[in-house]
Amino acid sequence: MGLRDRPVLIMVALAALAGLVSACTSSEQGTPTPDTSSSAPTAPPTSASAPTLTSPPTTGSGGTTIANPIDLSGVKPCSLFTSAVSAAAQTSGDGGTPQKVEVTSLPDATGCFQVNGKANVGLTIAIALSTDVNGYSKSQAGAAQQFDVKGYPVVVFPASGGLPGCLGGIGMADHQMVYLRYGLANPTASPQVPRDELCSRLRPVAEQVVAKLTG
Repeated sequence: MGLRDRPVLIMVALAALAGLVSACTSSEQGTPTPDTSSSAPTAPPTSASAPTLTSPPTTGSGGTTIANPIDLSGVKPCSLFTSAVSAAAQTSGDGGTPQKVEVTSLPDATGCFQVNGKANVGLTIAIALSTDVNGYSKSQAGAAQQFDVKGYPVVVFPASGGLPGCLGGIGMADHQMVYLRYGLANPTASPQVPRDELCSRLRPVAEQVVAKLTG
């Protein structure tokens, strides 16, 4: 591929990934967790790399206790794209610099994404400050994989409506969640990574995100 062709590939991949994020809004089923940001505004971010521990332990809306909650209000989502996260998602190399993105399914969230056109995959990471991971999981259709990473609850499930991707959430505090979306950058391009494999890759991605936040 010549250098003149490379920007075209990147723009096509970015446009396709943005379409996947927007498509997620119309296909996700159930009742989303109410957005409480209007009644309890969150302080503006103060630090991109120094999340703070809060106490005492908090309990999410579904009863999951987070023993060592982390306040995400000072975390910028693009700062979570460490080399380890990008390697786990296979978005490094051809992906370039992570870019800010709007996550229309989570109005309270600020997002960032990275895409690898050659591998045909893209990862979105967003910080949701008024969404509880338990309520978010219950609002989605289909069975979710559930596991813990260092005591933080993680849910992963396939995107509904046959979309070529998977969604995830990492509960870091009561009504504070790291949102993950991972899928094909271009649904009509190659390689066509199976959805089961896309979902399985979100586990090491979640592990590396938690490692960054707790490190």
